[in-house]
Amino acid sequence: MHALALLAALSLAALLNYLFESTQLFFHRKSYASSSARPSSAAPPPSHEAEQITIAKLPAHFLPTQNHLDHPPRRVIIIGDIHGCLSTLHALLSKLSFTPAADHLIFAGDFINKGPDSHGVVAFARKVGASCVRGNHEDKFLKALQSLSSSDENIKNGVRGIDRKMKKLAEQLTRGDVEFIQACPHILSLGIGRVPGLLHGKFMDVVVVHGGLEPGVPLHSQDAFSVMNMRAIVPRSGRPEARRNKGVAWWRVWNKAQKRLGKGEGTLVVYGHDSRQGLVEKEFSVGLDSGCVNGGRLSALVIDEEGMGVVSVKSHVKD
Repeated sequence: MHALALLAALSLAALLNYLFESTQLFFHRKSYASSSARPSSAAPPPSHEAEQITIAKLPAHFLPTQNHLDHPPRRVIIIGDIHGCLSTLHALLSKLSFTPAADHLIFAGDFINKGPDSHGVVAFARKVGASCVRGNHEDKFLKALQSLSSSDENIKNGVRGIDRKMKKLAEQLTRGDVEFIQACPHILSLGIGRVPGLLHGKFMDVVVVHGGLEPGVPLHSQDAFSVMNMRAIVPRSGRPEARRNKGVAWWRVWNKAQKRLGKGEGTLVVYGHDSRQGLVEKEFSVGLDSGCVNGGRLSALVIDEEGMGVVSVKSHVKD
């Protein structure tokens, strides 16, 4: 059943319940209230209501390990903004010799919308048991569905109350697709400390988000909107900012803060969201949005028992 047909069949109460109470479909999710103590400078923009931050930890059996007695070598493959570009995704996985039995995929947000086959991307993710984090495009789509009511005449009249692009997207996606998207947390921790020596013990953890993280703020106190949308940090206030020209690139501030920590105490952040910056590899951050949907490249960070590295392919989408 497609998302629009589903909406027409559900009451408003059922719709809201469907969108917000289905949990732990693919992850052992941990939820924290965004009202937790945090610096006032980190408050979301006034036009956006504060929302609950969701955090998940990747199950340990997906992590690379040197024990190959009962299974082949494992890899974690984190992929940047796919935006519905299914054929390019397949090309990247072919280049990586992807094997579902040994490799675990993580989508770093914005895997839907803009491109030609959002349903195909989500269906593939569900088929291979991929993990994901919520990007601003997934968030926008879910909020568009939330705003609809089955009693609203707009549904009967071509869903005029929803953005045209979101309407087109809703027509592509099935109920199972929507449930997968809704289950994506804002933050996914790999918990690499559970495997001694992984990445040579350089990091305390590897964390996947879509936009970025605010330095000095615990994961459970991060602002959900900023985690999905930030590109910069405003220098004087330290406030996260979605507009890159209003501050310093957040990853510059993040790397500077992590370098002050002791050996093995820093956190590597893997993110997407900023195609204008493109592929950005720093000591404590890796940006993977290399503009696939705009004719650029699709990039992945591959983590295995030997270390990590970036692999990319040319987009199949024409500029």
